[in-house]
Amino acid sequence: MRSYAGRGVGAYIENRLLGAEQYVLVCSPWISPFYAEKLIKLAEKGVVVKILTSHQDEPNHKKSLDMLKKALKPPRDWLGRVKKGWEPPPIDIKIVDERFIHAKIYAIDGSYAVVGSANLTEHGMWKNVEHLIIFEDEVSIEQIENDFGMLWQQYTGKEIIEEYKGRSIALSIFDRIFKR
Repeated sequence: MRSYAGRGVGAYIENRLLGAEQYVLVCSPWISPFYAEKLIKLAEKGVVVKILTSHQDEPNHKKSLDMLKKALKPPRDWLGRVKKGWEPPPIDIKIVDERFIHAKIYAIDGSYAVVGSANLTEHGMWKNVEHLIIFEDEVSIEQIENDFGMLWQQYTGKEIIEEYKGRSIALSIFDRIFKR
């Protein structure tokens, strides 16, 4: 375990997150359009992306949510037809009532996890003074992933404003994290 306090916490999150090969788990009440686009691109490469976020009335966050939701809708041609063979990217999103989610968790490929105060925005990653705890040992990462899974399962029913599911990809790690 390591920790960091100060500006520029993105140096401890961004490269790992955007370099994911199997999956990323993101819990952040705020997501900027820049990072929404990066998460979509990851999913388009086959990386499973699970996002737990809040319903916020702030324009940039709303734009990010719209981008993520749009990525899960099939593109249509001028006649309204869906391209044959189109499958949604492997993105699952839970948008919960704003008063319920404040945690910031980033877990990547079972090999790296970060918890702290930084939202997934340019300000959170690079400009604000934030605090992070960084985990690279298997036991701690498993605990962080289990915590994410617990939050994911906890938000059901009336707390969820919207929920979107992309193409399901079975990864054995998810059997442990997301007991369905």
